[in-house]
Amino acid sequence: MTTEATPVAADQPTIALDPVDLALIDLLREDGRATFSDMGNEVSLSGEAIRHRIDRLERGGVIKVVGSVSPEVLGFRTFAGVAINVSKSAREVAEHLATFPATDFVVSTAGDFDVLVEVVCRDDDELLQVLDDIRAVPGVQGCHTFLYLSFEKYGYDTSGGLGGSRRQNGLSQQDPLTLDHADMAIIQALREDGRASYTDLAAVSGLTYPSARRRVLRLLETGVLHINTMVNRLLSQGQVQAGIGISVAGDIRAAAREISDLPEVGMIITTSGRHDLMLEVTCRDKADFADFVGTRLRAIKSVTATRTYGYLHIHKLPYTWSGLT
Repeated sequence: MTTEATPVAADQPTIALDPVDLALIDLLREDGRATFSDMGNEVSLSGEAIRHRIDRLERGGVIKVVGSVSPEVLGFRTFAGVAINVSKSAREVAEHLATFPATDFVVSTAGDFDVLVEVVCRDDDELLQVLDDIRAVPGVQGCHTFLYLSFEKYGYDTSGGLGGSRRQNGLSQQDPLTLDHADMAIIQALREDGRASYTDLAAVSGLTYPSARRRVLRLLETGVLHINTMVNRLLSQGQVQAGIGISVAGDIRAAAREISDLPEVGMIITTSGRHDLMLEVTCRDKADFADFVGTRLRAIKSVTATRTYGYLHIHKLPYTWSGLT
């Protein structure tokens, strides 16, 4: 077995979080639209104090509360990871790719590739066009595509990277839903601010306050809309995140089941292309990450080779995907 690991370093400053900040993040993960007053009751602070703390976390890029619609709901059924090498500033290329409507997740990395991108498309023809568009970006020297076949593990609450817009095992075959103008207006407003007030949502949708509230609750209850509190772990806790490409011997899904028992693994995707599996892992620090790759992952006999892509800077988080616009 070969294991190719690379140093992982974040160029983003870590923001110090106290126990109250961490408690608030947990509360927002449970309910992204929880009121300041209710959260204040949980941590024995005033609603105004909670407002200031959450504003600090949002302005610092630690959290972002957003509304999202799973791409499958709208008929998007082709997903892929694209690993890119560049001949100029990786940050500049990554920021350019983050503006593409089809990109769901963009991160600059250390390893064989400079940038990893996840794309969401309606079908293979659209994926081909998106890949051509990526190759046409100035500075893109080459790219490798990993077509997603199934999602074998989604161990995150709402803060995953790769595969972040999908939580089910396998690709959904449900029929896309029809959403009217008011639905779309509400979804667009909640994509920008998942905590937007019902008053604001009524204004943008042209509905009355009670109708807007009922519409939001219907979208949430039917599972069309999700309110997600995205957490930038590189900023919030100084943790190490990385994508890991895995080659396995034997049954790929059996290997995925064994790997899924490792608590550091938040995401497992079966792919066609260079790797049999793509993982996303989160470790306490670099030493923990080195032990994970060099010891705990290596202990799984079916794993024959790994390649690591350490996250340096996250340029676009999941759930900011804009394909529905």
